[in-house]
Amino acid sequence: MAQLIKLADYITRYETDIYRYPGQFIRLKKQQWKKTFSAWEEGSTENLLKQKKLQLEKMPPIEKEHALRKFRKLFKKKYEETKALEAPQILEDSAEDSMEFAFASLPNNEKELKQLFLDHIFDFQLKWASSTIFETSSVDSVFKRDSTLKYFLQTLPDQYLLLYRPVFQMKKASVELEIILISPREILCITMLEGQDNALFVESKDHFWLKKAGGGEKKVLNPYLSLNRMGNIVSSVLHDVHDRLPVKKMLLSRNGYIEANQKPFDVDIIDKRNFQSWYNSKKSYASPIKHNQLKCAKSLLIHCRSNGWKRTEWNRTPPVVLSKSSSETDGN
Repeated sequence: MAQLIKLADYITRYETDIYRYPGQFIRLKKQQWKKTFSAWEEGSTENLLKQKKLQLEKMPPIEKEHALRKFRKLFKKKYEETKALEAPQILEDSAEDSMEFAFASLPNNEKELKQLFLDHIFDFQLKWASSTIFETSSVDSVFKRDSTLKYFLQTLPDQYLLLYRPVFQMKKASVELEIILISPREILCITMLEGQDNALFVESKDHFWLKKAGGGEKKVLNPYLSLNRMGNIVSSVLHDVHDRLPVKKMLLSRNGYIEANQKPFDVDIIDKRNFQSWYNSKKSYASPIKHNQLKCAKSLLIHCRSNGWKRTEWNRTPPVVLSKSSSETDGN
């Protein structure tokens, strides 16, 4: 699965330590899949995956409160010292970072098992992309149903890092971008053109393109405008990064066609005619995560805006909204 390192303007684990969490995610996912698959083969899936849930349900409320109070006492001081800039090692062992889960219904075959597992990890990724151990954000339910987001995450390999609808803080302006996909060898700025199956998007030099579908026509905003803006912002942020990855721009339609005979030389067009072959090449790319890939990801995250509040277990006072981007802290 691709890793969701930034979602909208939410707090994310990856911005606290981009060099740690990608490897931790891969390791946790592999461990949990091995455990889940072995249990399924042995016919003990239900017992294994529901055991932890049952233990929590049986724990008396007073014990839960005592455990929570002890946890707060141990790490409240650490929170005040780090101010959420560093995540302590106990993160790895906390209940929130456990990938164990209980199936609502047991899978009948390996294909069903894999899909249930992927859906669970998708929920887990949304949690990591909207919280740290000290802070949290409220995820809009639209992202939980976002088929494009789920498609990218569930079908690409672990070494791909995804920023989905990130909000960049450029000087005094907040700018929402679309899709930024960081592979070990390149950074793709992607603008999606999708709608009805077999829709045709006709290029124009004007402010609007024409979308033809179902016997009708509709004007759509020229996608080059947002795509060029995204490419310019990403390139600007990475300008001073040594050994930075190349930045590429792409118009992408999985289920439609793009008629663009006068496209800019630096824009790639992927539509229904060549999408599958292009996507298969991305899925089969076997390179591990690279150091310069993480350097680029870190630089991009520094310039992203993050909104959230302190977790209530750390602060019993009403939530305080935290609105920040690291670039503001650095004085950029």
